[in-house]
Amino acid sequence: MMDRESGLDQVPWFALRSIRSWALWKVRPLGLVFILTVELFAPVLTAVALSRDDLSATYLIRVGVLLAAAIAYGEACDRIERFRRFLGDGSVRTNHLSVWTVAAILVVPAGLAAALVMAIYAHVLLVGRRGRTLRPHRMLFTAAAATVATWAAAEGAEFVAGRVVPGVAAHSALPTVVALLLFLPLDALIVSTGAFLATRPARFRAVLPNREALGFEGATEVIGVVTAQLLLRTPWLLPVSFGFMVVLHRASLVKQLQLAACTDAKTALLNASAWRERASAAVASAAREGRRVAVMVIDLDYFKRVNDTHGHLVGDLVLREVGRTLKRETRASDLVGRFGGEEFVVLVDGRASVAHALDMATRIRERISTMDLPAQLRVTATIGLAHCVPASADGLDQVLEVADAALYGGKQAGRDRVHAAAV
Repeated sequence: MMDRESGLDQVPWFALRSIRSWALWKVRPLGLVFILTVELFAPVLTAVALSRDDLSATYLIRVGVLLAAAIAYGEACDRIERFRRFLGDGSVRTNHLSVWTVAAILVVPAGLAAALVMAIYAHVLLVGRRGRTLRPHRMLFTAAAATVATWAAAEGAEFVAGRVVPGVAAHSALPTVVALLLFLPLDALIVSTGAFLATRPARFRAVLPNREALGFEGATEVIGVVTAQLLLRTPWLLPVSFGFMVVLHRASLVKQLQLAACTDAKTALLNASAWRERASAAVASAAREGRRVAVMVIDLDYFKRVNDTHGHLVGDLVLREVGRTLKRETRASDLVGRFGGEEFVVLVDGRASVAHALDMATRIRERISTMDLPAQLRVTATIGLAHCVPASADGLDQVLEVADAALYGGKQAGRDRVHAAAV
Protein backbone atom coordinates (compact mmCIF):
# COMPACT_ATOMS: atom_id res chain seq x y z
CA MET A 1 0.00 0.00 0.00
CA MET A 2 1.24 3.48 -0.83
CA ASP A 3 2.81 5.32 2.11
CA ARG A 4 0.55 8.28 2.89
CA GLU A 5 3.48 10.27 4.28
CA SER A 6 5.58 9.83 1.14
CA GLY A 7 3.65 12.51 -0.75
CA LEU A 8 3.07 10.27 -3.77
CA ASP A 9 -0.68 10.46 -3.20
CA GLN A 10 -0.42 14.13 -4.15
CA VAL A 11 0.72 13.26 -7.68
CA PRO A 12 -2.13 13.63 -10.23
CA TRP A 13 -1.63 10.03 -11.44
CA PHE A 14 -2.80 8.81 -8.07
CA ALA A 15 -5.88 11.05 -7.96
CA LEU A 16 -8.15 8.19 -9.07
CA ARG A 17 -7.40 6.39 -5.82
CA SER A 18 -8.67 9.40 -3.88
CA ILE A 19 -11.76 9.70 -6.09
CA ARG A 20 -12.66 6.05 -5.53
CA SER A 21 -12.67 6.67 -1.78
CA TRP A 22 -15.18 9.55 -1.95
CA ALA A 23 -18.34 9.11 0.11
CA LEU A 24 -20.23 10.12 -3.04
CA TRP A 25 -20.27 6.51 -4.25
CA LYS A 26 -22.13 5.42 -1.12
CA VAL A 27 -25.14 7.71 -1.55
CA ARG A 28 -28.52 6.40 -2.69
CA PRO A 29 -28.69 5.51 -6.43
CA LEU A 30 -31.24 8.18 -7.34
CA GLY A 31 -29.19 10.81 -5.55
CA LEU A 32 -25.99 9.65 -7.27
CA VAL A 33 -27.65 9.84 -10.70
CA PHE A 34 -28.95 13.36 -10.02
CA ILE A 35 -25.59 14.60 -8.72
CA LEU A 36 -23.59 13.15 -11.61
CA THR A 37 -26.12 14.47 -14.13
CA VAL A 38 -25.79 18.02 -12.78
CA GLU A 39 -21.99 17.74 -12.70
CA LEU A 40 -21.87 16.56 -16.33
CA PHE A 41 -24.50 19.02 -17.51
CA ALA A 42 -22.74 22.11 -16.12
CA PRO A 43 -19.57 21.98 -18.27
CA VAL A 44 -21.51 20.94 -21.39
CA LEU A 45 -23.92 23.83 -20.88
CA THR A 46 -21.00 26.21 -20.39
CA ALA A 47 -19.24 25.03 -23.56
CA VAL A 48 -22.40 25.40 -25.66
CA ALA A 49 -23.08 28.86 -24.24
CA LEU A 50 -19.48 29.97 -24.86
CA SER A 51 -19.72 28.88 -28.49
CA ARG A 52 -22.59 31.34 -28.94
CA ASP A 53 -21.24 34.22 -26.85
CA ASP A 54 -19.60 37.42 -27.99
CA LEU A 55 -16.09 36.90 -26.60
CA SER A 56 -14.96 40.47 -27.09
CA ALA A 57 -11.87 41.87 -25.42
CA THR A 58 -14.04 43.99 -23.11
CA TYR A 59 -15.88 40.97 -21.77
CA LEU A 60 -12.69 38.95 -21.39
CA ILE A 61 -11.06 41.80 -19.44
CA ARG A 62 -14.09 41.98 -17.11
CA VAL A 63 -13.95 38.23 -16.51
CA GLY A 64 -10.22 38.47 -15.84
CA VAL A 65 -10.70 41.27 -13.31
CA LEU A 66 -13.46 39.38 -11.47
CA LEU A 67 -11.44 36.16 -11.44
CA ALA A 68 -8.38 37.95 -10.09
CA ALA A 69 -10.52 39.61 -7.42
CA ALA A 70 -12.13 36.29 -6.44
CA ILE A 71 -8.76 34.53 -6.18
CA ALA A 72 -7.20 37.39 -4.21
CA TYR A 73 -10.14 37.50 -1.81
CA GLY A 74 -10.19 33.70 -1.48
CA GLU A 75 -6.52 33.63 -0.55
CA ALA A 76 -6.84 36.55 1.87
CA CYS A 77 -9.88 35.10 3.66
CA ASP A 78 -8.96 31.41 3.51
CA ARG A 79 -8.55 31.20 7.30
CA ILE A 80 -11.99 32.70 7.92
CA GLU A 81 -13.57 30.26 5.47
CA ARG A 82 -11.81 27.33 7.14
CA PHE A 83 -13.34 28.35 10.45
CA ARG A 84 -16.77 28.65 8.83
CA ARG A 85 -16.48 25.13 7.40
CA PHE A 86 -15.19 23.78 10.70
CA LEU A 87 -18.15 25.29 12.54
CA GLY A 88 -20.67 24.09 9.95
CA ASP A 89 -23.24 21.49 11.00
CA GLY A 90 -23.33 19.69 7.67
CA SER A 91 -26.51 21.32 6.47
CA VAL A 92 -26.87 23.04 3.13
CA ARG A 93 -25.47 26.53 3.36
CA THR A 94 -24.48 29.28 0.99
CA ASN A 95 -21.10 31.01 0.71
CA HIS A 96 -19.31 34.23 -0.11
CA LEU A 97 -18.62 33.45 -3.77
CA SER A 98 -21.93 34.92 -4.95
CA VAL A 99 -20.49 38.41 -4.86
CA TRP A 100 -18.34 37.61 -7.92
CA THR A 101 -20.96 35.37 -9.51
CA VAL A 102 -23.69 38.00 -9.42
CA ALA A 103 -21.32 40.65 -10.74
CA ALA A 104 -20.47 38.38 -13.69
CA ILE A 105 -24.14 37.70 -14.41
CA LEU A 106 -24.68 41.44 -14.87
CA VAL A 107 -21.59 42.43 -16.86
CA VAL A 108 -20.71 39.52 -19.21
CA PRO A 109 -22.64 37.03 -21.39
CA ALA A 110 -24.07 33.88 -19.83
CA GLY A 111 -21.38 31.49 -21.09
CA LEU A 112 -18.53 33.62 -19.77
CA ALA A 113 -20.32 34.04 -16.43
CA ALA A 114 -20.69 30.26 -16.13
CA ALA A 115 -17.04 29.72 -17.10
CA LEU A 116 -15.99 32.24 -14.45
CA VAL A 117 -17.90 30.30 -11.79
CA MET A 118 -16.12 27.08 -12.79
CA ALA A 119 -12.74 28.83 -12.61
CA ILE A 120 -13.49 30.32 -9.19
CA TYR A 121 -14.54 26.97 -7.77
CA ALA A 122 -11.45 25.32 -9.27
CA HIS A 123 -9.39 27.71 -7.15
CA VAL A 124 -11.53 26.90 -4.10
CA LEU A 125 -10.84 23.19 -4.65
CA LEU A 126 -7.11 23.85 -4.88
CA VAL A 127 -7.13 25.91 -1.69
CA GLY A 128 -9.25 23.30 0.08
CA ARG A 129 -6.93 20.50 -0.98
CA ARG A 130 -3.99 22.49 0.30
CA GLY A 131 -5.62 22.93 3.69
CA ARG A 132 -7.61 19.65 3.65
CA THR A 133 -10.69 21.52 4.88
CA LEU A 134 -13.40 20.45 2.44
CA ARG A 135 -14.86 17.39 0.74
CA PRO A 136 -14.10 17.56 -3.01
CA HIS A 137 -17.22 15.69 -4.14
CA ARG A 138 -19.47 18.14 -2.30
CA MET A 139 -17.64 21.15 -3.68
CA LEU A 140 -17.84 19.76 -7.23
CA PHE A 141 -21.59 19.42 -6.97
CA THR A 142 -21.89 22.88 -5.40
CA ALA A 143 -19.82 24.29 -8.26
CA ALA A 144 -21.97 22.56 -10.88
CA ALA A 145 -25.18 23.84 -9.27
CA ALA A 146 -23.80 27.39 -9.10
CA THR A 147 -22.73 27.17 -12.75
CA VAL A 148 -26.19 26.13 -13.92
CA ALA A 149 -27.88 28.77 -11.75
CA THR A 150 -25.48 31.45 -13.00
CA TRP A 151 -26.16 30.59 -16.64
CA ALA A 152 -29.94 30.65 -16.06
CA ALA A 153 -29.80 33.98 -14.22
CA ALA A 154 -27.60 35.57 -16.91
CA GLU A 155 -29.88 34.29 -19.68
CA GLY A 156 -32.87 35.65 -17.77
CA ALA A 157 -31.28 39.08 -17.43
CA GLU A 158 -30.30 39.13 -21.12
CA PHE A 159 -33.81 38.06 -22.15
CA VAL A 160 -35.40 40.89 -20.17
CA ALA A 161 -32.87 43.39 -21.53
CA GLY A 162 -33.30 42.21 -25.13
CA ARG A 163 -37.02 41.45 -25.42
CA VAL A 164 -39.09 42.51 -22.42
CA VAL A 165 -37.54 45.97 -22.13
CA PRO A 166 -35.54 46.34 -25.37
CA GLY A 167 -32.61 48.69 -25.34
CA VAL A 168 -31.72 48.48 -21.63
CA ALA A 169 -28.49 46.93 -20.37
CA ALA A 170 -28.37 43.62 -18.50
CA HIS A 171 -27.16 45.50 -15.42
CA SER A 172 -30.20 47.81 -15.38
CA ALA A 173 -32.76 47.65 -12.60
CA LEU A 174 -35.34 45.18 -13.97
CA PRO A 175 -32.85 42.68 -15.48
CA THR A 176 -30.88 42.80 -12.22
CA VAL A 177 -33.97 41.97 -10.17
CA VAL A 178 -34.82 39.08 -12.51
CA ALA A 179 -31.26 37.74 -12.25
CA LEU A 180 -31.32 37.84 -8.45
CA LEU A 181 -34.74 36.17 -8.33
CA LEU A 182 -33.46 33.35 -10.55
CA PHE A 183 -29.98 32.75 -9.18
CA LEU A 184 -30.45 32.13 -5.45
CA PRO A 185 -33.66 30.02 -5.58
CA LEU A 186 -32.36 27.88 -8.45
CA ASP A 187 -28.97 27.34 -6.84
CA ALA A 188 -30.56 26.42 -3.50
CA LEU A 189 -33.10 24.14 -5.20
CA ILE A 190 -30.47 22.16 -7.11
CA VAL A 191 -28.21 21.69 -4.08
CA SER A 192 -31.09 20.87 -1.74
CA THR A 193 -32.57 18.37 -4.20
CA GLY A 194 -29.22 16.59 -4.46
CA ALA A 195 -28.90 16.47 -0.67
CA PHE A 196 -32.47 15.21 -0.30
CA LEU A 197 -32.11 12.44 -2.88
CA ALA A 198 -28.77 11.41 -1.40
CA THR A 199 -29.86 11.27 2.25
CA ARG A 200 -33.68 11.05 2.08
CA PRO A 201 -34.58 12.82 5.36
CA ALA A 202 -38.19 12.74 6.52
CA ARG A 203 -38.93 16.17 5.00
CA PHE A 204 -37.45 18.22 2.18
CA ARG A 205 -37.36 21.21 4.51
CA ALA A 206 -34.58 19.53 6.48
CA VAL A 207 -32.08 20.07 3.62
CA LEU A 208 -33.04 23.66 2.78
CA PRO A 209 -30.62 26.47 3.72
CA ASN A 210 -31.45 28.09 7.05
CA ARG A 211 -32.37 31.74 7.44
CA GLU A 212 -28.85 32.75 8.48
CA ALA A 213 -27.36 31.19 5.33
CA LEU A 214 -29.98 32.82 3.10
CA GLY A 215 -29.42 36.17 4.78
CA PHE A 216 -25.67 35.92 4.24
CA GLU A 217 -26.19 34.93 0.60
CA GLY A 218 -28.63 37.80 0.06
CA ALA A 219 -26.10 40.26 1.45
CA THR A 220 -23.35 38.94 -0.85
CA GLU A 221 -25.70 39.28 -3.83
CA VAL A 222 -26.33 42.94 -2.99
CA ILE A 223 -22.55 43.48 -2.78
CA GLY A 224 -22.32 41.66 -6.12
CA VAL A 225 -24.66 44.21 -7.70
CA VAL A 226 -22.51 47.01 -6.27
CA THR A 227 -19.39 45.28 -7.60
CA ALA A 228 -20.91 45.10 -11.10
CA GLN A 229 -21.68 48.82 -11.07
CA LEU A 230 -18.19 49.68 -9.83
CA LEU A 231 -16.60 47.51 -12.52
CA LEU A 232 -18.64 49.24 -15.23
CA ARG A 233 -18.36 52.83 -14.04
CA THR A 234 -15.43 53.28 -11.63
CA PRO A 235 -13.19 50.19 -11.72
CA TRP A 236 -10.59 51.82 -9.50
CA LEU A 237 -13.13 51.67 -6.63
CA LEU A 238 -13.47 47.89 -6.94
CA PRO A 239 -11.48 47.31 -3.71
CA VAL A 240 -14.50 48.81 -1.89
CA SER A 241 -16.23 45.46 -2.47
CA PHE A 242 -13.39 43.78 -0.60
CA GLY A 243 -14.06 45.97 2.41
CA PHE A 244 -17.78 45.17 2.38
CA MET A 245 -17.07 41.44 2.08
CA VAL A 246 -14.49 41.39 4.87
CA VAL A 247 -16.94 43.05 7.26
CA LEU A 248 -19.75 40.67 6.24
CA HIS A 249 -17.51 37.60 6.37
CA ARG A 250 -16.15 38.39 9.82
CA ALA A 251 -19.63 39.19 11.16
CA SER A 252 -20.84 35.83 9.86
CA LEU A 253 -17.94 34.06 11.57
CA VAL A 254 -18.69 35.76 14.88
CA LYS A 255 -22.32 34.67 14.56
CA GLN A 256 -21.26 31.08 13.91
CA LEU A 257 -18.90 31.12 16.88
CA GLN A 258 -21.71 32.35 19.12
CA LEU A 259 -24.02 29.63 17.83
CA ALA A 260 -21.36 26.94 18.21
CA ALA A 261 -20.80 27.92 21.84
CA CYS A 262 -24.41 27.24 22.76
CA THR A 263 -25.34 24.47 20.31
CA ASP A 264 -25.19 20.70 20.73
CA ALA A 265 -23.08 19.36 17.86
CA LYS A 266 -25.14 16.22 17.18
CA THR A 267 -28.64 17.64 17.26
CA ALA A 268 -28.20 21.40 16.58
CA LEU A 269 -30.34 22.06 19.68
CA LEU A 270 -29.24 24.15 22.64
CA ASN A 271 -26.61 22.40 24.71
CA ALA A 272 -27.19 21.76 28.41
CA SER A 273 -25.46 24.89 29.72
CA ALA A 274 -27.08 27.23 27.18
CA TRP A 275 -30.54 25.72 27.80
CA ARG A 276 -30.14 26.04 31.58
CA GLU A 277 -29.03 29.66 31.30
CA ARG A 278 -31.99 30.68 29.12
CA ALA A 279 -34.49 28.52 30.99
CA SER A 280 -33.37 30.03 34.31
CA ALA A 281 -34.11 33.50 32.96
CA ALA A 282 -37.54 32.37 31.73
CA VAL A 283 -38.38 30.75 35.08
CA ALA A 284 -37.22 33.85 36.97
CA SER A 285 -39.51 36.00 34.82
CA ALA A 286 -42.44 33.64 35.44
CA ALA A 287 -41.80 33.67 39.19
CA ARG A 288 -41.85 37.48 39.31
CA GLU A 289 -45.12 37.64 37.36
CA GLY A 290 -46.78 34.67 39.06
CA ARG A 291 -47.12 32.76 35.80
CA ARG A 292 -47.05 29.02 35.39
CA VAL A 293 -44.32 27.38 33.32
CA ALA A 294 -44.27 24.02 31.59
CA VAL A 295 -41.13 21.91 31.32
CA MET A 296 -40.90 18.49 29.71
CA VAL A 297 -38.05 16.03 30.10
CA ILE A 298 -37.89 13.58 27.18
CA ASP A 299 -36.00 10.31 27.49
CA LEU A 300 -35.59 7.83 24.61
CA ASP A 301 -36.64 4.34 25.72
CA TYR A 302 -33.96 1.63 25.68
CA PHE A 303 -31.65 3.82 23.61
CA LYS A 304 -28.60 1.82 24.70
CA ARG A 305 -29.98 -1.10 22.71
CA VAL A 306 -29.89 1.01 19.55
CA ASN A 307 -26.17 1.70 19.98
CA ASP A 308 -25.40 -1.89 20.97
CA THR A 309 -27.39 -3.43 18.11
CA HIS A 310 -26.96 -0.96 15.24
CA GLY A 311 -23.83 0.95 16.21
CA HIS A 312 -23.15 4.51 17.32
CA LEU A 313 -23.49 5.99 13.82
CA VAL A 314 -27.11 4.88 13.71
CA GLY A 315 -27.51 6.10 17.28
CA ASP A 316 -26.24 9.53 16.25
CA LEU A 317 -28.65 9.53 13.31
CA VAL A 318 -31.54 8.82 15.72
CA LEU A 319 -30.47 11.71 17.94
CA ARG A 320 -30.37 14.06 14.94
CA GLU A 321 -33.84 12.97 13.84
CA VAL A 322 -35.18 13.51 17.35
CA GLY A 323 -33.64 17.00 17.30
CA ARG A 324 -35.37 17.77 14.00
CA THR A 325 -38.66 16.41 15.34
CA LEU A 326 -38.47 18.61 18.43
CA LYS A 327 -37.76 21.67 16.28
CA ARG A 328 -40.73 20.94 14.05
CA GLU A 329 -43.18 20.33 16.90
CA THR A 330 -42.23 23.33 19.06
CA ARG A 331 -42.47 27.06 18.51
CA ALA A 332 -39.68 29.60 18.11
CA SER A 333 -40.47 30.95 21.59
CA ASP A 334 -39.98 27.53 23.24
CA LEU A 335 -36.56 26.52 24.56
CA VAL A 336 -35.42 23.13 23.26
CA GLY A 337 -32.18 21.49 24.32
CA ARG A 338 -30.28 18.27 24.71
CA PHE A 339 -29.39 17.56 28.32
CA GLY A 340 -26.97 14.77 27.47
CA GLY A 341 -27.07 11.19 26.24
CA GLU A 342 -30.60 10.41 25.11
CA GLU A 343 -32.32 13.03 27.28
CA PHE A 344 -33.90 16.21 25.93
CA VAL A 345 -35.66 19.13 27.60
CA VAL A 346 -38.26 21.63 26.46
CA LEU A 347 -39.43 24.73 28.28
CA VAL A 348 -42.76 25.70 26.77
CA ASP A 349 -43.46 29.40 26.39
CA GLY A 350 -44.85 30.64 29.70
CA ARG A 351 -48.11 31.85 28.18
CA ALA A 352 -49.10 28.33 27.10
CA SER A 353 -51.93 26.58 28.93
CA VAL A 354 -51.69 23.19 30.60
CA ALA A 355 -53.76 21.69 27.79
CA HIS A 356 -51.44 23.14 25.15
CA ALA A 357 -48.32 21.80 26.89
CA LEU A 358 -49.90 18.36 27.27
CA ASP A 359 -50.98 18.35 23.62
CA MET A 360 -47.46 19.33 22.53
CA ALA A 361 -45.89 16.57 24.63
CA THR A 362 -48.31 14.00 23.22
CA ARG A 363 -47.61 15.13 19.66
CA ILE A 364 -43.84 14.94 20.23
CA ARG A 365 -44.13 11.40 21.62
CA GLU A 366 -46.18 10.31 18.61
CA ARG A 367 -43.82 11.92 16.09
CA ILE A 368 -40.76 10.31 17.67
CA SER A 369 -42.36 6.88 17.48
CA THR A 370 -43.07 7.31 13.75
CA MET A 371 -39.72 8.80 12.63
CA ASP A 372 -38.33 7.53 9.33
CA LEU A 373 -35.31 5.50 10.46
CA PRO A 374 -33.16 2.88 8.71
CA ALA A 375 -33.30 -0.90 9.20
CA GLN A 376 -36.96 -0.89 10.28
CA LEU A 377 -35.82 0.76 13.49
CA ARG A 378 -38.50 2.18 15.79
CA VAL A 379 -37.68 4.43 18.72
CA THR A 380 -40.08 5.53 21.44
CA ALA A 381 -39.85 8.14 24.17
CA THR A 382 -41.22 8.69 27.64
CA ILE A 383 -41.97 12.29 28.57
CA GLY A 384 -42.28 13.79 32.01
CA LEU A 385 -44.21 17.07 32.06
CA ALA A 386 -44.22 19.58 34.90
CA HIS A 387 -46.56 22.57 34.94
CA CYS A 388 -46.27 24.90 37.92
CA VAL A 389 -45.72 28.41 39.24
CA PRO A 390 -42.03 28.66 40.22
CA ALA A 391 -41.58 29.24 43.95
CA SER A 392 -38.68 31.64 43.40
CA ALA A 393 -36.61 33.31 40.71
CA ASP A 394 -34.04 30.51 40.96
CA GLY A 395 -36.72 27.80 40.84
CA LEU A 396 -35.61 26.03 37.64
CA ASP A 397 -34.24 23.10 39.61
CA GLN A 398 -37.57 22.72 41.38
CA VAL A 399 -39.44 22.54 38.07
CA LEU A 400 -36.90 20.08 36.66
CA GLU A 401 -37.26 17.87 39.73
CA VAL A 402 -41.03 17.72 39.24
CA ALA A 403 -40.61 16.91 35.53
CA ASP A 404 -37.97 14.30 36.32
CA ALA A 405 -40.26 12.66 38.88
CA ALA A 406 -43.03 12.61 36.28
CA LEU A 407 -40.63 11.00 33.81
CA TYR A 408 -39.78 8.31 36.34
CA GLY A 409 -43.49 7.70 36.87
CA GLY A 410 -44.01 7.30 33.14
CA LYS A 411 -41.21 4.75 32.91
CA GLN A 412 -42.61 2.83 35.86
CA ALA A 413 -46.00 2.78 34.13
CA GLY A 414 -44.62 1.13 30.99
CA ARG A 415 -42.73 3.78 28.94
CA ASP A 416 -43.75 5.31 25.58
CA ARG A 417 -46.16 7.70 27.25
CA VAL A 418 -46.58 11.22 28.62
CA HIS A 419 -46.80 11.51 32.38
CA ALA A 420 -47.78 14.92 33.73
CA ALA A 421 -47.40 16.39 37.19
CA ALA A 422 -48.53 19.75 38.56
CA VAL A 423 -47.58 21.65 41.67
